[in-house]
Amino acid sequence: MNIAFFNWNAIDLLFSGIEKVSHRVATALEQRGHHLCYVCVDSRGEESLRENTLILPNPSEIDSEENRIALRNFLRSHQVSIVISHDAYNRSLASMLRALTLEIGAKLVQVLHTTPDCYHYRYWQCKVVNRAVRAFMNRKWGYIWQKIYDLSDAFVVLCQPSAEFITQIAHIKDPSKFAVIHDANTYLPTELAPSYDKELIVLYVGRLVKGKGIKQIPAIWRQVSAAHPDWRLIVLGDGPYRAMLEQAQLERCDILGTQEPKPYYERAAISILTSDAEGWSMVLTEAMQHGVVPVAFDSFLAAGVVLDEGRAGVLVPPFDLNLFAREVSSLIADSDRRKAMAAHAREYVQAFNIDHIITDWERLFERLS
Repeated sequence: MNIAFFNWNAIDLLFSGIEKVSHRVATALEQRGHHLCYVCVDSRGEESLRENTLILPNPSEIDSEENRIALRNFLRSHQVSIVISHDAYNRSLASMLRALTLEIGAKLVQVLHTTPDCYHYRYWQCKVVNRAVRAFMNRKWGYIWQKIYDLSDAFVVLCQPSAEFITQIAHIKDPSKFAVIHDANTYLPTELAPSYDKELIVLYVGRLVKGKGIKQIPAIWRQVSAAHPDWRLIVLGDGPYRAMLEQAQLERCDILGTQEPKPYYERAAISILTSDAEGWSMVLTEAMQHGVVPVAFDSFLAAGVVLDEGRAGVLVPPFDLNLFAREVSSLIADSDRRKAMAAHAREYVQAFNIDHIITDWERLFERLS
């Protein structure tokens, strides 16, 4: 099948988030014999683009005539039958892609890579403001997603709760266009050891930016380290909140910047995720693949799916810092529980291996044929 991937950033140039997921899926589809071509708005000035890549000529006006002409010619030259847009947030883009796919006789698939309720805990410390923001954003995004949904042949979400949430706030009467396809695991089964010798390490992996709950880490770790002074916290990541963490002068805490996390997953026993919201959170599944038990706030719709409703990791109600610290301490104190949960996590996370995820994509293609 001839498939076009539309990403805002060229997918070989930014191996994180949407681009990382797109890269993994595209590579696996090509290995299964599908022909893929790629469209991006921003190539970031790099030369390491995939073959068969179109950079839109007018990035400042997406739905422009020159972009339409360039994209129409490109899709026709590759005889594209399915366009997959990994940018299901932009009505103008959805409108242009819908018009072009109808013109060339192709199907349009929109993919939502985030949790659709990402704003629900934005002002969690002030309940009145939080309720007002939720109500306003539900109306705003309900309208946007209703329009994009109507312009699509299929609308892919990461979990069933996301489909149900959008159906509710967008007042969608026929939810049959939804398809639930999880994000694939980062590491192949062949890249994982049969077992790991775990050390007394709690691990954080992620960008040190707003929305990741970095400000909550010092309060959590001070409680944990006071109760368990033989354990260490290792932080892998960088960003504007790194200075705040360093200034906190946490005991037995190593802030190492952005590094390949695999060697640290192999050593760590517990991981923490303190984000206000995530889409799927690959750091959770990466930890699970390596027998690391995650502790995370239940602050996004896919959290329960990823952690098997608390059986493959600990879900903490948002945003109880004291309870979060107690849950980490409880895992530290109960090694039998920790080892059992780690073993279940390693088995459960295999459901998200790339072969299973690509099979789900191919089922969607068959449905659209």
